[in-house]
Amino acid sequence: MAGDVRIGCSGWSYPHWRKRFYPEKMPAREHFAFYAHHFNTVELNNSFYRQPPRERFEAWQEQAPAGFLFAVKGSRYVTHIKRLAVEPKSIDLVVEAARGLGDKLGPILFQLQANFHLDMERLERFLGMLPNDVRFALELRHDSWLVPAVFELLRAHRIALCIPDHPKMPKSLEITSDFIYIRMHLPPQRLGYGKRALLPWADRVIEWRASGLDVFVYFNNDMEGHAINDARTLISLVAGRVVAT
Repeated sequence: MAGDVRIGCSGWSYPHWRKRFYPEKMPAREHFAFYAHHFNTVELNNSFYRQPPRERFEAWQEQAPAGFLFAVKGSRYVTHIKRLAVEPKSIDLVVEAARGLGDKLGPILFQLQANFHLDMERLERFLGMLPNDVRFALELRHDSWLVPAVFELLRAHRIALCIPDHPKMPKSLEITSDFIYIRMHLPPQRLGYGKRALLPWADRVIEWRASGLDVFVYFNNDMEGHAINDARTLISLVAGRVVAT
């Protein structure tokens, strides 16, 4: 059975998207509904900076249309302040709040710092605290982590290795779960990806989908609305290739 493909942006609340994406006079409170009309997923980024209460997730769940999925970026307290050396209650705080999204909860992403080097003991303890009924992805920003032992540990816990697309971030296409999680981080000084740069990604998405993997892709290059345009382009490219095959 073919996998499910979800393509969207990292967040939706950006003032500079007004007129570029949102109608100029549309109230900010209507922006999410407008966004969700065009995309079937979003990555929640504000949850990284400040942990929202469960009630906030429940409100997002009610606002989202049927079939919509939220990816949730886990708290920086876990990844940046404690550097994974947390007690189970810190994980529970993140996960139980996110469960307020109900059946619209997609993967929870934990992003490590670029100066956080390989620590197998700490990683193994952390992964052992994660519940097995929620999907998790891990973004590893130092190349010391991209070794077979880490890949095998992620597979054992069914944690997806996040694929970041940025020239200064280490990247591996290693598959460690039943889904793929991609973050498109094109540097802000660059213009949008454009069709030519996205063609290879469209081919990969189609290949993964055909093999039964679910695929989540989020564009984080939100300067001047490039994320919106690039997400739409990739959606179109993937749809065209699915029809062609």
